[in-house]
Amino acid sequence: MATLAEQDARSRGQEHVIPKNYLLALLEEGEGFGWDLMRLIGIPLDQLREELNREPGHPGEPTNPAPAATSHLTHMLQVAHAESTAMGAEHLGTEHILLGLAADGSGAGQVLARWHATPDRIRAEIHGILTLTSHECPPPREQPVEPPIAVPNDIHELGELIDRLRKEKEIAVDNQDFEAAAEIRGAEKDLLAQRADRIREWSSQIDILALVQELVTLRHQIARLHQLAATQGIALPAEVHDVRPGTEAPS
Repeated sequence: MATLAEQDARSRGQEHVIPKNYLLALLEEGEGFGWDLMRLIGIPLDQLREELNREPGHPGEPTNPAPAATSHLTHMLQVAHAESTAMGAEHLGTEHILLGLAADGSGAGQVLARWHATPDRIRAEIHGILTLTSHECPPPREQPVEPPIAVPNDIHELGELIDRLRKEKEIAVDNQDFEAAAEIRGAEKDLLAQRADRIREWSSQIDILALVQELVTLRHQIARLHQLAATQGIALPAEVHDVRPGTEAPS
């Protein structure tokens, strides 16, 4: 996300990276826990992006090829790290970045507050999700569990196209070809919108409560496997891990 924020600042001709660039980077990513939280709170993401883009700042070649961080950005990141530590997370996630942005007093926080995305509200939503996924699971089923829900191939393909465009955009920015970077960015935004629409269409057909229960069951089965392995002195491979908000799966 830091790379996306710096690219956004450079494409706007800014000499400094500010919290607004991180909020725009979060929107541009189009995925992650922080992005999901904004949708859960009810923020119209397209309107938020338009509002941020209407604020002062014009695209152009930056006077500084490597924009520096401002004191507001430093404070925002300090808050994000503090929230991550307080939640016992193993890494800094987009949900913690969103909390830091909501606490920012230089502009990004004020914009989020207009959509009721305050630190208390965001923290409450995170707590609710973590509480839901930490409930004790029911006894194992006697019947085989249905195969996990497969994400449609076209959504995967859109994601691969977006990844390729992001790499091309990074190369264009590194070469200071800002006109090409702007064109690639426009194409990337179109694909992000297409993928978001497709995900909404696909997810509307999913029984979310049933899916969450399956995830909770799986998480507890993994925990029991870890306990059993530990009693036998067996070290499980890295692929066997606990996946939940605030933890990072191995790459």
